[in-house]
Amino acid sequence: MNDAGLAVSLTFGGRPVHGPGFAVVIVLRYLLETCDTVDEAVARLAGIPVNIPQNVTLVDRERAP
Repeated sequence: MNDAGLAVSLTFGGRPVHGPGFAVVIVLRYLLETCDTVDEAVARLAGIPVNIPQNVTLVDRERAP
């Protein structure tokens, strides 16, 4: 959770397939450092390639996803 109240959680996506992109833990840290809301995080996440299928949950102070 960051200072703005944005929280993230991560679970494995179920398929051990690797592809081009970033490790999701780095992406989640980036989101926590640069985003304040779920909407901001989703918009950024949509444009970042992740190398392994993952499930990400986002919540903020204003709403649940």
